[in-house]
Amino acid sequence: MDNSLLNSMTSEKAIPAPDLALPFSVLCLHTMGDIQHALLTIEDKTLALQQVLKLLGEVIPFTRADVLQYDFDAQEVLILSKSDVPFWPLLSDNDRIPLFPDFPTSLIPTYYYTADLLGVLNPTFVQRVFREHAMRSLLLTIMPSVDIAFGLICLGTNEACAFSSEQQHFVGDIANLVSHWLRHKQTEREQHYYTFLLEATVEKRVDQLQQVADELAKANVMKSEFMAAVSHELRTPLNAILNKGEVLHEEVYGELTVKQRRAVDVILENGHGLLKLINNLLDISQLETGDMAFKLSDVSATAVAQEAIRTIQIEAQTKQITIVTQLLPEPVIVTIDKERFKQILLNLLDNAIKFTPNGGQIGLDLTLSEDQLTVQFTIWDTGIGIEQEKISLIFLPFTQADSRVNRQYAGVGLGLPLVNRLVQLHNGNITVTSQIGQGSQFAITIPRTN
Repeated sequence: MDNSLLNSMTSEKAIPAPDLALPFSVLCLHTMGDIQHALLTIEDKTLALQQVLKLLGEVIPFTRADVLQYDFDAQEVLILSKSDVPFWPLLSDNDRIPLFPDFPTSLIPTYYYTADLLGVLNPTFVQRVFREHAMRSLLLTIMPSVDIAFGLICLGTNEACAFSSEQQHFVGDIANLVSHWLRHKQTEREQHYYTFLLEATVEKRVDQLQQVADELAKANVMKSEFMAAVSHELRTPLNAILNKGEVLHEEVYGELTVKQRRAVDVILENGHGLLKLINNLLDISQLETGDMAFKLSDVSATAVAQEAIRTIQIEAQTKQITIVTQLLPEPVIVTIDKERFKQILLNLLDNAIKFTPNGGQIGLDLTLSEDQLTVQFTIWDTGIGIEQEKISLIFLPFTQADSRVNRQYAGVGLGLPLVNRLVQLHNGNITVTSQIGQGSQFAITIPRTN
């Protein structure tokens, strides 16, 4: 080798030799503790690894040092940290170097040590690099991972045969420690990154869902307003038809024949059914838009129940259905919207009649709670009943327990959803019990004072 290169080698600024007054094993224990403390307390990766090299230099004399990490995807070696006088080429311009085929990436051997680098006749890439920097002793210690090397701790010195077996094993312990720490830091970064991505994705998704919800709410309001307008436009001419039908039924324009009376009865029956449907549509629309008028007053619970029973008596007699009532012996005053609550009872009583075969029974029971704070209206029948899995569906608008096209019982499924909403407006609740072939029971519980 050129003498000038050897002379320049001795003029390099070397790390001072450590104080070996203490046994080497004791120094290693102290240094290991200091290194662990540095890795735990210094957040910046580069500063932490610089401190590791500094502490390592207090135990093992070396001229230059680097901590390297492999980047197999980029086929490069990353310079994570370096001593004051690094030995890898072009480090001032780039902290990455190519990953050559003969670079030591295997876990075996753990220690790559050359006694006197200048005496090697056929140097590898790594040895060539150190030769160019006048290193005579080299210690490459693999930082192990699960199935492949994670990186290297590289120590170089101007002295031949500079690293003892004890020093090699100590650097190996440090390499294991640093490797675990680096993988932990990498995992932390990945966790932060994926957490950030997840939060960004969730936030974006929430914004999208909120936008969809706003659009649905707007569409729902528009639908309700449209239904209200249509219902109003349908109800006006229908009322005129029904008024003329009533006039004909009362024979104001002259006596009707039997066929004419039957025709008028059909007109009135279907007209009133259609009017009820339109009214339900209008009420549902008003409930959804919050436009429903709601007037509370003190009313006798028994009186409201009796009025509802009187209203459906003729319909029940037509099907030879018996009405059974159990009302309170004394007047019980409740604060309700009388017309709306009567609408609740009529909807349930109409359903009871509709789904009860000829000759069956329906009933309305009125009970007062023990603390006399709530009143319960129970409408029951001996009809066809409801399947258990379909009970949760009956309060959804436009849903029926029997949804077949050719179902036996007519209707569009607005009565019970309307009942449910009106009960809620009275701060009450409604429960349903039913058994197929034996009938159903709807229990409405409301506070006496709203």
